[in-house]
Amino acid sequence: EEEETETVTPLSEQCLDGHASLALHHHAELQLTVNGDVVSIPSNLGLDTSMCDQKMHLIHTHDSSGWLHIEGYEPFVATMEIVMEVWAISFPTSTVLDPLTNDLANVTVTVDGTDVEPVWTDVQFVDGSVVVIVHDDTRPDTDEDGVADEEDLCEGYDDALDADQDGQPDG
Repeated sequence: EEEETETVTPLSEQCLDGHASLALHHHAELQLTVNGDVVSIPSNLGLDTSMCDQKMHLIHTHDSSGWLHIEGYEPFVATMEIVMEVWAISFPTSTVLDPLTNDLANVTVTVDGTDVEPVWTDVQFVDGSVVVIVHDDTRPDTDEDGVADEEDLCEGYDDALDADQDGQPDG
């Protein structure tokens, strides 16, 4: 006997054909800056794509204001990773976000004005939140520990090492 496995469609590939019967309908703002340049969030992100022909992805935009429409027939956790995947489906030749994925050490994230430490792709969008993601490779990091010199607590050593767990780098 063969066991049937149910294939689950990734959230970034799920489509909505309208606003009726939604279990989730939130809005959040996304602001991106890469090396001092504000990145405009594209109008029609996640609308009428090759994956969702004449439909909408669960996360989409209607204009370039930065407001994300987060909608679903079932509740789900909306993350930046899903936004990135929808962006890649909507604009497959775009390279504007490459610095965010290729140079994680120079990415900072704030949610509603508070610095957050998770991997930026794990940042969650909740209703009304403002997420600001900044990539800035102009800040020198002489010891290459991922902490800019101006914030470095232990220059010349890796600030992430704290073997005695006292909250201070070991160097």
